[in-house]
Order: sequence, then structure tokens, then C-alpha cells
Amino acid sequence: MHLVHCINVIVLSFALASGQFTTDELPSNLLIDKSSVSVSGLSAGGFMAVQMHVAFSDLFIGAGVFAGGPYWCAKGQLFTATGACMASPNQINVNTLFQQTESAASSGKIDPLENLQNDRVYLFSGKSDTTVKPGVMTAAEDYYSKYVNANNIKTEFSTNAEHGFPTVYYGGTCSRQNPQQHYINKCDFDGAYEALNHIHGNLQKPSYPANTEGTLMKFDQKEFSDSSGGFLSSYSGLEDVGYLYVPKSCKDGNKVCKLHLSLHGCKQSAEVANEDYVTQTGYIEVADLNDFIILSPQAKSDMVSNPNGCFDWWGYAGADYAYQSGIQMAAIKSMIDKLMTNSGGNVPPPSTSTAVPPTSAVISPTTSDTTTDLPPTVPGDSILRIDPNSISVSGLSAGGYMAVQMHVAHSEVFMGVGVLAGGPYMCAGNNLFTATGACMEYPNQIDVADLQQMTRDRAYAESIDAVENMQNDRVFLYSGDVDTVVRQGVVQAAEDYYKEFVNEENIKTEYSIQAQNGFPTMDYGGECDRLNTLQHKILKCNYDGAYQVLSHIYGDLQQASYPVNSIDGTLTTFDQTEFFASGGIFSSYNGLDDEGYLFVPNSCKNGNKACRLHVVFHGCQQSAQVADEDFVTHAGYNEVAALNDVIVLYPQAKLDFVSNPNGCFDWWGYTDTNYATNQGIQVVAVMSMVEKLVNGA
Repeated sequence: MHLVHCINVIVLSFALASGQFTTDELPSNLLIDKSSVSVSGLSAGGFMAVQMHVAFSDLFIGAGVFAGGPYWCAKGQLFTATGACMASPNQINVNTLFQQTESAASSGKIDPLENLQNDRVYLFSGKSDTTVKPGVMTAAEDYYSKYVNANNIKTEFSTNAEHGFPTVYYGGTCSRQNPQQHYINKCDFDGAYEALNHIHGNLQKPSYPANTEGTLMKFDQKEFSDSSGGFLSSYSGLEDVGYLYVPKSCKDGNKVCKLHLSLHGCKQSAEVANEDYVTQTGYIEVADLNDFIILSPQAKSDMVSNPNGCFDWWGYAGADYAYQSGIQMAAIKSMIDKLMTNSGGNVPPPSTSTAVPPTSAVISPTTSDTTTDLPPTVPGDSILRIDPNSISVSGLSAGGYMAVQMHVAHSEVFMGVGVLAGGPYMCAGNNLFTATGACMEYPNQIDVADLQQMTRDRAYAESIDAVENMQNDRVFLYSGDVDTVVRQGVVQAAEDYYKEFVNEENIKTEYSIQAQNGFPTMDYGGECDRLNTLQHKILKCNYDGAYQVLSHIYGDLQQASYPVNSIDGTLTTFDQTEFFASGGIFSSYNGLDDEGYLFVPNSCKNGNKACRLHVVFHGCQQSAQVADEDFVTHAGYNEVAALNDVIVLYPQAKLDFVSNPNGCFDWWGYTDTNYATNQGIQVVAVMSMVEKLVNGA
């Protein structure tokens, strides 16, 4: 929590014996003006805000929509959501949305549309938004204009803002994507005030920086999340905990207060962004001055159906996601009903929904900067000299799978591999559901013998190097003992796989560390036995994973003493685009970012000596696009490299809305069907980087 806020936080209490935590119940002793209930949200939360407003128009008096779109825009389809409703607004047919809305109202699935006529609607779209294009919000304006008096609709489409929530004082540069600041933009524009002031009128505007005197509490959302009976009966898309902000003036029913429902966007839940969206978007400052209670429900991520923790606006939790009976709609309405228990006249909670098969979607950032070329090594103009017999590779999770692919496909080049929380070659078999199922969660479904035969077949077809090359290679395999993302059995399947091709004495395993999914280090990251999204899946385990990998591969290396105050070397960015090849299923998207990283020890500069080369692949959500330079600077590779004459190459993957929402390297075929061979788009690109470093090609 940032120091600009003086907020009393009610802390969760932990029931250690049961392993479950408990929270305070949502209070029912507040006095809420039932004629002053409103809703707003950003992006996925903006679409959800529209759904809540239209479906429960008898309750809400207005809506604030930031980078969202019209009701029912996605029509229950992921590709419509990420296509027409985000990137291609010219494909939105508002007339069909009118028909769907009116059909839903006539059948009683949503409140009568006449309720919307005098409501107040605020619409914001940054004119530089490349994620939800401004035309989507223009479609939202056209949609609302059919049901709401035109004078009650206010638009702000002129701010030079990228995708994110606009604030006066907090966040990243307004005109850029800011995943590091969790898509909160410092725009000198008070989005929360503008929305609430338009809806409710005559509000006092905060002066920043502002102190707040109310209470931010966590409450138990589970009592409101009834997901029984649906296809995804165990997954409602809602986190166990939500947030409620109560101004000092509203405590204990001291006065009748307004209620505002605030809905975060993708990758903004507390699961990912801590309390940033709840505390830094400006809502609580406006609330404190104007007697608003702020309800902030929290969505929850799921690997397959909802990897970025979005509220449901395309149907991952049920076919009736946009109706009163939708799982999330009903849950949030029940929260409001409970808050208004003491205010009289509650509406009975709606029924629960059935659900549909899972999909995935994401709002993803992009970055592009001018970088230098990868250092040339041509004879006569040599900057680096690399020992071609000392080239190795390693990676974590998706990067672990990528490391195996590189090793097997180019075993003539790589003399060793380190695999942390990865699995055997071709495990996914060009199938996302196999990747997230057998190759992560259900290792008993992996047919290792089949993968070994597939490897021989590919070697025979010369789409990978001869398997005999691997016989004397060095293989290091690591799996945390409490990893719930990539189960330990998956890495054990990789061990069984490699035993067919590599001398057993050359294979080293480490399965005893009490670690969750993440990269294990000596002194950096989150708690070793917990998932640590905020620390970008780097774990402080008192275990030097990078050293263990490199020492096993190369032998007898000097180990760093921690803490390391300075590293004798240089970390630079380089231009990856020169290594991109065209073609493939996604010819315009190769899954690689525009720039990568290279660490060069001082001892290796200017060709002073022939050094080893090690290629490191980050895991999902660890690229610089998401994690800044955390993985390339804190995983421990540079410390080992500086002491042992190892040059480290860090290629970088890139996010894509549809095919690769978490910025993973391709280990299931999102770029093309050749992804794991010597013709794979990413394999070719990385090998070209290696070849330039070695040969100056």
C-alpha cells in the first residue's frame, strides 16, 4: 500500500491448522441510499459494468465505462471479444445488440429497458488506446443513445492516453502501456472523479496528494459465489476475497451513504496487482469527500478459461454471463443486497446459471524501443569469442519446454540443458489442451515411449539433429516439491525421456526443494513454497538454481557469495527483429519481442578470451514486457556468468491477445506446427542469434 494513503486496513486472519484463511463478512449494518447506487469499470471491468447496469437497471442509476464496449458485444464468443470488441470495432453491428438486449428484457432475463432512460452514463476512451480501440467506445455510445437520454451521456475521447485507468497522480506515462503499474496511467486526469461526478453530480473534487480516513477491508466473496451445476462448477471466476472501502462518515450506519461498484480490468485483481487498483485509481479519495462506499469485487485467474483474471464478458463462466442469472452477475448483486440489508427493500437474489466450455482472453501490452544490434564477431572485427563446444541452454516452465526443444532439435550445437519445471520433448503435441492438461496438471497421461519414438522419427526425417548427439550431453532437471502449476511428475517424465538418449550418469535431478512454481534463487523473490506472481515467479529458496544448472553442465564452477554487491559485466538489449522469419500460421506474429538481452562478463569483452555461451528462456509472464528486467537480472545467471566466463543470451517472448496471452515461448504450436523442429519460427530465430554470436553471420 502506498504511503499517500492513510487507510486503516483490516487484515486477514489465517487459520493455520486447516490451511485456509478467513476474512470478515461483508457488513450489513451500513445505511445506503438505494437511489444512489452506481457502477464503473475498466476494460473487461468496463464491459462488466455495462452488463451490470443493463441487467439491473432497476438498481443502478448510472455507469462509468472506461475502455469497455456495448452490452453483449462478445456474443458469448472469445474471438468476437478479442476481435470486433477490442481490435476491429468496424465489425460491431449495434443493431444486433439492440435485438439481443430487447429479447433479453422481454423474456425477463434483464430489467425493463425503460429504467435506463434517465440514467447517467460516462464513457472514456484514450485516443491512443491500442488494446480496446476508441471505435469500440463509440459503439458503446451508439448503443446507450438508443435507451438513455442523449443529454445524460458524457464522453471523453480526447485524452492522449493508452489503455489503462487515468489518474491525476499515480501510474505510468499516460500515452504508453504500463503493465508494471498494472495499467494505471498518470494522465493529470481524475477518471474516478469525472465518472462519479457525472453520475451523481455536484461532488467535491480531491486535491492530490490526498489523505483518506476511511477503512479498507477485505471480505469473504465465497458466500456469494454459487457455481454449482455448470460445466465449470468449481470455477466461478471470482477470487475468495473482495474489498470494501467505507469512509469514516459512513461507518456503523452513521449516515445514509451512496454505493459505487468498481470493477477492475484484466491483470488488475489483487491476485496480480496487490491493492493497486483498489487504492490508486482515485475512487477512495472521491469516496472520502462525498460519502461513497466503494465495493470492489475481485476476479480470479484460471490457466485455461481466464488466464488474466478478467471479469466474464465473453462467457467463460456460463452462457448467461450477461444476464441476471449469470454466475458473476448474481454473485455481485448478492453482495450489494447484503450491504443494503439495513436499508430496506432488498430484491431477492437471482438464480444461478449453467455454463459453457472454457476459453481464454487477455488485454495485453506492447512495447517497442530502438536497440543495438547483437555484437558482431566476424574475424578481423571481433568483439566476442565463443567456444563452440561450450554452448548450453536452460529455461523455466514454458522456457523449460523451449530449452528441451532447442536441445533436442539442435543437439549438434548444445552440449547440455537445464530444465526447471518443464517436461519432455513434444509433450503438448501441437495441442493447447494437452499442454495445460497432461503436460502440466496430469503427468500420468504422458506417454513417454510415444514421445521417444516421435523424436526418432523426426531425427530420421532430419527435422531435428541426430539423437546420437545427445549421448554424452549433460542434463539438469529441477522440480519444486510443492509445485502445483507444473506437477513434479511432468519433470520426472522428462527424466524418463532423456534416459533413452543420454547416459544416465550425466543426468542430475533435484526434486527435494520445498518450492512452488518459479525460479529458485539464493536471496531474491517471494517465499519459496508459495506462488509469487508479484515477484514474477522468482522464489527466494536459499538455493542457487542458476549455479546448479551451469555447474552440472560445465563442471567445477566458482559459486557466487550472496549478497552480491556488484557484477563484473554488462547487460545490454539488442534488436531481435533482424532474426525474425516470415511465414507460418501466424505469419505476422512470431511470438518474439522486438528486443532481447545479452550479458557479457568483463573477462569476455573485446574478444579477450574464448568464453562459454548459455541461452536462457524465461517462463510465462516473465518477459521484460511484463516483468521488466526482473528475470534477466535476478535469476542468478549473471552472478555465475561473471565469475566463470559465461556469456548469457536472454531471448524475449511477446504477448498476443489470442494465441499467447501470457507471453510464453512456443511449446504447444501457437506459431506453426513445426514449432519444436529445426524449422520452427522461434527455434530458427534463436539459433540465428547463437550463430551470429559464434560466427558473426
